[in-house]
Amino acid sequence: MAVTIAMIEQKEFQVVPSNGYDPDEVDRFLDEIVDELERLQKEIRTLRQEQSSPSRRTVGGGPGGSSSPSEETVRSMLMNAQRVCDDTISDSKKRAEETLRQARDEADEIIRTARSDETALNAENDALRSAVSDYRANFRRMLEDQMRWLKEEV
Repeated sequence: MAVTIAMIEQKEFQVVPSNGYDPDEVDRFLDEIVDELERLQKEIRTLRQEQSSPSRRTVGGGPGGSSSPSEETVRSMLMNAQRVCDDTISDSKKRAEETLRQARDEADEIIRTARSDETALNAENDALRSAVSDYRANFRRMLEDQMRWLKEEV
């Protein structure tokens, strides 16, 4: 899929609450990309116009030479523009992968913490149940002792 200037200008990134990219920084970077692509497209248009315009060429390549760039120059500029585009896309993909890896690492840490908290709470719950059971048993013994004492008194 060819990346267009309009696609870059309209691209919206999801805002991540923690450890996300600064939206202003992303916007500034995308603006720089758009500016560079616009400059390269303008330069390509100009070069194509100069190459196709017979009035701008001199015949025979005399002392003045040809004022239009050679096909090799245009090809080189197009390759440079494609390289810049490819590098930008590659860098964006790497950044996205790194952000995703960080998010996964954070999620894993949150899950580990939650499981640890669950284990601690279960242990505390078991201890409380045991304490309640002991309290009931002690209370029952105390009541039975009191009942025996009352029966002996009568």
